[in-house]
Amino acid sequence: MTTAERLLKQQQQRHQGQSDKWYFEKVIYDLARSPLLNLKIFERVMGTHICASLVKTI
Repeated sequence: MTTAERLLKQQQQRHQGQSDKWYFEKVIYDLARSPLLNLKIFERVMGTHICASLVKTI
């Protein structure tokens, strides 16, 4: 399981009944608030192709 999958699964367990988009946005929001975050780390965690897809949908 990748880090991104683990983070999504955690949010799905904590906040049941939300849409898939909500879970992605929540994970992105939480990561963005992290003082250790930068784009390279974010892309490594989420995968560059996933980042591009998420940006297009949000």
